[in-house]
Amino acid sequence: MLLEYRCIKLKIIKSQGEVKNFVTKMQRGLAKGKLAKIVSFQEEADSIVVKFERFGTSKIYYKVTKNETGFVANFLKENIAFTHGMFRIEVEKELVEMMRRFGAEVE
Repeated sequence: MLLEYRCIKLKIIKSQGEVKNFVTKMQRGLAKGKLAKIVSFQEEADSIVVKFERFGTSKIYYKVTKNETGFVANFLKENIAFTHGMFRIEVEKELVEMMRRFGAEVE
């Protein structure tokens, strides 16, 4: 069963540079932390997909718009597994902190 639940902290991601570089930084950062086996970042066409895999699969999609200095990724849609609801706030907090460490603005 999937829950439709709006993400509060991760509606907009703004970063300088290429999307590919941002996704690579996030993947490397995730590989070093406690979310390594659970969360992945992927670039798909004109989107960023954040994927959670543990006791189900959840995906959060962001539509990417490139600008002069980098990109803006706006929340598009999500499919959240029922089993992920209780861990969501903790995981989002970690992701926001990591994105900010890599220079992104998160709203």
